[in-house]
Amino acid sequence: MIGRIINGLRRITGRDAADDGDQEGFVELIKWAEENNIGEDRIPRDAEELAGLTRLDLSFRRLQSLPDGIGELSQLTELDLRGNELAQLPESIGNLTLLKRIDLKWNKLEALPNSLKNLTRLSKLEFGYNKLTRLPETLAGFTQITELDIGDNRLVRVPHYLGNFTNLTRLNLARNQLEDLPEFLGKLTRLTHLNLASNQLKHVPDFIGSLANLTELELYGNQLGSLPDSLSNLHQLHRLDIGGNLLTNIPESIGALKNLDVLDAHNNRLTGLPESIGNLQHLSRLSLAHNKLTRLPEQTSSLLRLSTLDLSHNNLMSLPDFICNFSRLNNLHLAHNELTMLPTHIGYLSELEILDVGSNDLGSLPDSVANLGKLTTLNLSGNQIPFLPKFIANLTHLCVLDVRNTRMKVPLALANRIESNAVMAGYFK
Repeated sequence: MIGRIINGLRRITGRDAADDGDQEGFVELIKWAEENNIGEDRIPRDAEELAGLTRLDLSFRRLQSLPDGIGELSQLTELDLRGNELAQLPESIGNLTLLKRIDLKWNKLEALPNSLKNLTRLSKLEFGYNKLTRLPETLAGFTQITELDIGDNRLVRVPHYLGNFTNLTRLNLARNQLEDLPEFLGKLTRLTHLNLASNQLKHVPDFIGSLANLTELELYGNQLGSLPDSLSNLHQLHRLDIGGNLLTNIPESIGALKNLDVLDAHNNRLTGLPESIGNLQHLSRLSLAHNKLTRLPEQTSSLLRLSTLDLSHNNLMSLPDFICNFSRLNNLHLAHNELTMLPTHIGYLSELEILDVGSNDLGSLPDSVANLGKLTTLNLSGNQIPFLPKFIANLTHLCVLDVRNTRMKVPLALANRIESNAVMAGYFK
């Protein structure tokens, strides 16, 4: 096999392998590939194919090291090293000067080689899920980068030179140890996606409002007690995740985000919603689970495009009738509240597929539930309903019926029609 490679290289270069370091590098690479059971579909054994390789996928191979010979693949434009056990990279990786993308996610990298500075054509750089505590100064010249993923590391600060990466459209800093955000991030005005989830941020600086091209902003899992009014400048925002923080309110200024499609504010300390929420008429998904809400403001009635509404784990004692006007709703989550009844006309929600009212104080279901012809999942667990209404049998698409911790019995005929493994803890007569 190795002899075949050497002879092939002689034909290509017209030189003796013994005198050519490049050829030695290829031989080393082939030996390494053989030792690590990497097939010819990844690393060709044909010399001409190897020399002309432009894409190399070595993902999820449990590799612990790379040979220096990898630096001889001078035509590579994409290198995928995801899901290995690499603790370091060889300096020779800096020879791959045509690289446009390198993916190093899910490894064990604690540092990066200085030679990376040579990869000046990189447009996409992914270091997520490693053990980096800092980014080296050698990356300072990567001002042409458009996508940078350094999430899931151990960074305690953002390097100063990142403010010069003005071509960035995507930046992932999630799941690090950042306590604050430097002002220079406000220069990254081309950003469309910014992920700051699961850090230790206590506030969001006002400069966030200068990132006017943002379409997605992830702030989940920090220690935010408030949001800046400058968020109102993000008119292009489609997705805002502020879940898992310490928010007691959402500012009225959020009403300016009229293109918002997804708003996730679950797991906070919200006791109410701003009246301006009614301006968010493009919302399709709204999650307010795990808060302290006791009511929905009347302005919420304007959210007629909602397809998913999650109000579980709050303090709601009743639901407004206008919720029955959400004709596009297919997921309604109301579990773990204090509801004693559902709106009479809930059957108007003809697109509803999932209705979760578990762990409330319901004593009955309105007859209109029989009109929910698309319902596939119905959770009635942990309520006070004494018997299963007969109209449940008319819900012909129902495949999950949860009656745990109730006195209800599921008729055998109904149980046989519903997928047997989907009737959760039902009692059969």
